[in-house]
Amino acid sequence: MPRFFFDTRDNGQTTRDEFGRELAGLDAARDLAVRTLTGIAADEFDGSDQRTFAVEVRDERGEPVLTSELTFATRRFGARSG
Repeated sequence: MPRFFFDTRDNGQTTRDEFGRELAGLDAARDLAVRTLTGIAADEFDGSDQRTFAVEVRDERGEPVLTSELTFATRRFGARSG
């Protein structure tokens, strides 16, 4: 089975995966990237009005094969309240 590496990015700061995971293929890597991304977003959300989280997947050669990204944004309209 191929090995995939899941680098995470939080507002531009990247954490590189040095170990990777053996998975059945790119579809399985995509599924894991999405699950990882939603978990990170839930754990790391700090109440800010805008934040971007991403999981960047590399193959065994270190080549990027997909990116899954989630951007949270709050836009206020009209009168502002505390």
